[in-house]
Amino acid sequence: VVIVNEMEGGSQDLYDQVNPKVMEGGNLPDGCQLHIAGPYEDGWRVITVWDSEESFQQFRDTFDRLLEFVRSHGQPVDDDRREASDAILPPSDTSLEEAKAEFTGEGLIPG
Repeated sequence: VVIVNEMEGGSQDLYDQVNPKVMEGGNLPDGCQLHIAGPYEDGWRVITVWDSEESFQQFRDTFDRLLEFVRSHGQPVDDDRREASDAILPPSDTSLEEAKAEFTGEGLIPG
């Protein structure tokens, strides 16, 4: 299972702040075979390769720590406010299949 995350406006600095929350001690999470990160023209890209869908789902526990960090250091906006954002944080109980459905095709804001 290959996961590609692109964060428009992301940077090495933000990655350096977030990465220790996800990979404690510099170790890959269980089931993660490869982690590559670096800049692309619009921001920062992280590519991970997982043994299986189950391994990625187990990573959700670690991902929850990442969400907690971003939520505690970020600034939420009102639900009716629309503006550019570096990240969209799904609820922590969102499955990979649910996220795929939300972030592809018509996505969050159809039309």
